[in-house]
Amino acid sequence: RLSRLTELCLRGCKNLSEIPDALEGLVSLQKLDVSLTGIDRLPGWIGRLSGLTVLNLRGCKNLSEIPDTLEGLVSLQTLYVSYSGVSRLPG
Repeated sequence: RLSRLTELCLRGCKNLSEIPDALEGLVSLQKLDVSLTGIDRLPGWIGRLSGLTVLNLRGCKNLSEIPDTLEGLVSLQTLYVSYSGVSRLPG
C-alpha cells in the first residue's frame, strides 16, 4: 500500500533500534530520515532502495558502521552522519 511513498521521517524515535524490514518494499522512497533514533545497524537491503536521494543518520549514536551495500544507492545525493557513531564510510 505504501509503494508510492517518497518521504519517511522517523526522526527522534528513541525506541527504534532497527529499520523495520517492512520498509524494504518502499521502492519509490527518496528521503529517509532516521536521525536521533536508537538504530545500531542498517539492514543490507537498504542498498536496493535505488531511488533514495537523502539518507539522514544524524545523531544515531548507536550506529557504528555503514554497510558496503550502501554503494547500491545510485541516486544518493546527501548522506548525513554527523553526531552519529559512524567512524568510516564504505568504499
